[in-house]
Amino acid sequence: MLETLSTSMILGQSRESIFPAGILGILLFATALLFQVLTQRIRLAQTIAAEKAIESEQLQQLNESIVKRMRTGIVVVDRQDNITLINSAAIQLLGGQQPGKPLGAGQPLSLIMPLYQQLDRWKTYRWLRTPTFKTPASSIEIQANFTSLHQGEDKQTLIFLEDTRSLSQHAQQLKLASLGRLTGSIAHEIRNPLGAISHASQLLAEQATDDSQTKLLDIVQRHCLRVNQIVENVLQLSRQKIPAFQKIWLLQWLKKFRNDYMDTQRTPCTIEIESLNKDIQIFFDPGHLSQILTNLVDNGLRFSEQATGERWVRLVVCRDTVSELPFLDVFDRGPGVPLDDQNAIFEPFFTTSHEGSGLGLYLAKELCSVNYASLNYFAEEPENRHFRIGFSHPDRVLPRPQS
Repeated sequence: MLETLSTSMILGQSRESIFPAGILGILLFATALLFQVLTQRIRLAQTIAAEKAIESEQLQQLNESIVKRMRTGIVVVDRQDNITLINSAAIQLLGGQQPGKPLGAGQPLSLIMPLYQQLDRWKTYRWLRTPTFKTPASSIEIQANFTSLHQGEDKQTLIFLEDTRSLSQHAQQLKLASLGRLTGSIAHEIRNPLGAISHASQLLAEQATDDSQTKLLDIVQRHCLRVNQIVENVLQLSRQKIPAFQKIWLLQWLKKFRNDYMDTQRTPCTIEIESLNKDIQIFFDPGHLSQILTNLVDNGLRFSEQATGERWVRLVVCRDTVSELPFLDVFDRGPGVPLDDQNAIFEPFFTTSHEGSGLGLYLAKELCSVNYASLNYFAEEPENRHFRIGFSHPDRVLPRPQS
């Protein structure tokens, strides 16, 4: 515009060219202003995008941290059934890092055959609830739930793994409450006639004149005591209170338990304590643990005496190298549980002894379940038969809040 004005005034040229120059100048100014506004908006959008990217990265890191620290196991597999994501809880539930078979992203799910079979079953029968399962490297019963994440070529499957011990503990409390109401109502009705029978047999025994009568009355008295013990065990099971969880140094506690137990025995016995690691801490109710071990040690001493004439038991404290969970093994020198009976030893009222009530091992297993622990019998090798109490991690399992 200045050039056009100066040329027009100095050289005397026509002023008609001033108007087009003005229009052109206005367009240039408008274009500059427009580009300045657009540039500011682009810069603002870039700033917001950068902030969103940082926020998204932080959220992604937070989500990954939450997934890794969740007590629920999370596994994501692609359409080829290869693991794309697995958190530490899932690794622990499935048995931990196995030598030569690491569990991690990029590994095939077929490394964990029980879970792979569950996934294959779910793909075929999606409307059916998948049953619980165990892996060879862990004795924990696991419940798997499946859901599809994407469709098409990027189809992935999300697997939730739940430790059923927490659900079992809650179901156990409901069962004990129902059992308590039932046994409380019938115990009185059973004990009254039972006491009368026992008292009458004792009076008859005092008047018995020959050995045959004494023998028959002895049978009556012995079975009265057995029925009374069954009632006591059922009442004891139904009256279980909420576990008073404590952190216990297991080796120290076992030494005190041995001293207390041997003080109550009339005949000599040997209880050896062995630790393959340093003292291990567990999360358990001390009263329940004492009750469980008393039952296992009683059985071990009795069967050892029947087989060898010596009342002997060995307690071995150790930590699983795969799952890093503590456990306690109870060994004896008895003949072991027959193969046909091994699946039934923890059922109520099952016993191979004419004097037992069949509730001891059942009660012990139920108490273990209430304390987030497991009780199993291992008999793969004749010289290595034993009961094992598998404890939960002392820092990762919290008791269910009570209302």
